[in-house]
Amino acid sequence: MEFSSILFPVITRPVLPAQSAFFHDLNLNQIFAAALQGKEEYNLAEIFCTPLLLPEEVRYRQAVMQDLENDLLRSSIDSFAAAMHQSRQQEKEAAQCYDPYSMAAGHFVALTNYATAIRTLQSDLVRLAPESNGLQNFMVYLQNYIGSDNFVSICDEAAAIFQTFETTIYTLYIFGNEITIDAYHQELDLNQIVADFFARFAQGTTSVYKDSHFKDNRLNHIEVMIMEQLSRRFPHHFSRLQQFCARYQTFRDAVLVRFDREIQFYLAYLQCMVLGRKQGLHFCYPVISETNREISGEDGCDLALQLSLPEQKGVGNTFSWQGRERMMIVTGPNQGGKTTFARMVGQLMYLASLGLPVAARQAEFFLPDHIFTHFERQEAEVTQNGKLQDDIIRIHEILPQLTQKSFLIINEMFASTTLSDAVALGRLIMQAIPARDTFCIYVTFLEELATFNEKTISMVSEIAADQETRTYRLGRRVPDGCAYALSMAAKYHLTTSDILRRLRHESTSSV
Repeated sequence: MEFSSILFPVITRPVLPAQSAFFHDLNLNQIFAAALQGKEEYNLAEIFCTPLLLPEEVRYRQAVMQDLENDLLRSSIDSFAAAMHQSRQQEKEAAQCYDPYSMAAGHFVALTNYATAIRTLQSDLVRLAPESNGLQNFMVYLQNYIGSDNFVSICDEAAAIFQTFETTIYTLYIFGNEITIDAYHQELDLNQIVADFFARFAQGTTSVYKDSHFKDNRLNHIEVMIMEQLSRRFPHHFSRLQQFCARYQTFRDAVLVRFDREIQFYLAYLQCMVLGRKQGLHFCYPVISETNREISGEDGCDLALQLSLPEQKGVGNTFSWQGRERMMIVTGPNQGGKTTFARMVGQLMYLASLGLPVAARQAEFFLPDHIFTHFERQEAEVTQNGKLQDDIIRIHEILPQLTQKSFLIINEMFASTTLSDAVALGRLIMQAIPARDTFCIYVTFLEELATFNEKTISMVSEIAADQETRTYRLGRRVPDGCAYALSMAAKYHLTTSDILRRLRHESTSSV
């Protein structure tokens, strides 16, 4: 297969950013920010914002990522990227030079470093033998490119020019403020004489001290004057150099430039994986179901939360939709991890749709056509809507867009109204979503929704035996209505008898 991109087996569509509200709701923007740190020059955000459409595209990326988890191969790619970056900087600095000699020399160095980086990478790939189709096809492309007449001609001519300047010897005469150039007549090399004289006094390894403040590679006025004299004494050398640079003003191959950028997508996310694994997270390559719409995960974690809390080990949770199950109702006490759980599932599904490993022991997903989220928003001052009205308007806009391949996450909707109204509205939503056969997570305080119909799953956040400590683990069971009450009672040092006694007293008083 002919190589075109390390991101796609075949480029059939442009990579366009698909910015969505759910990036913020699921804290994907935090994961992207951590991944892109230090990679700003590659403009990778649009790749992270464009989910894949086909399972074979996901498998293509997963195979490339598995290759790059090899430390030796990743190190080779890192070295290649560093050399390409240096070449770009050298070319940029050369374009800013005010004298033609520095400009030509800088362009020549940028070109030769580019060629060296490509040949080194090709040699490393042959030695390390990657297994993914993406890198194998790229390796074939690279071999053909290096063996092409154009590349061979560039390298041969560059080597000849370098050798010409390397073997050119001249004598430099300095008389006060005057500097002249003359041919070499077997004069003594004063540099070597001085170095040999002081070598006898050397003790141990010597250090080279350079002032890091002076990074301008352009020639100063004295060096320019010397170069002008050299160009008159060796006109053929300099003419050949300038003609070479003019002929190969644009020397970078478009496919290799694209590879240099696109491979950073994988390396950027690997940065997050390295940090996550140090904190005890597991990562897996999720299975992407093609015929069945399956969703499941074992010990899944919120990667964004873990990256923001490096000193704490994440709590994993297991989830699954089985058979005709579509609605997952998540209930339990406040601060019990319900929202984090819902956010984690959405994160895993989206990252899987990018072809990336996810923070779980194992996972299986289908590729959604869209992920919708309904998280709490601040009341809009422009429209003067209350929270209840805003909730209804937003869910009303989402419902018509849902399909069989959509995924919806609702978090604490209708919390601003009465219990009876919230239940009634919640049931209306519960009727509308399964009708579209959409998968959904609904985080709510409404335990009445947990047993809505046979398509409903109930997940409850658990509390430790002391009735106070949150475990941040969720279990698949029907809520009993007691967990939160017992937790509150324990908080205020009340026993079950105390609660019953007070309830009887209030009931008697009301009568």
